[in-house]
Amino acid sequence: MIKDVSSSKVAIDGSESFYHIIDNLYVVAVPRLGGKSTTIEDFFDPAVRKEQLHGKVFSGKDQLDPATQYGKHHFAEYVVKRKQKEIDFAGFTEILARSVSVLDVYAAKP
Repeated sequence: MIKDVSSSKVAIDGSESFYHIIDNLYVVAVPRLGGKSTTIEDFFDPAVRKEQLHGKVFSGKDQLDPATQYGKHHFAEYVVKRKQKEIDFAGFTEILARSVSVLDVYAAKP
């Protein structure tokens, strides 16, 4: 998808930590865990992802059962935002390091 709108000669497949698209636009790849594709929510402690809202469980999938599941927006707003002082964000170290690498590369450009 990204390769289609960029002039990248490199496969944009998540094998690199980030990709330069154009000008100051970079895409930071979410690291794989155990060789498998991940979503940003996978980097939260499992206990955070198991948090229930009104008896519903979190689902990161596009198609969910609204009677028993809640999605990413509610996870961000009503779990992460409300409990941000209690949550251990150590799982995001690699993602943040990748973001810092992008900033370093961009800052080094003339």
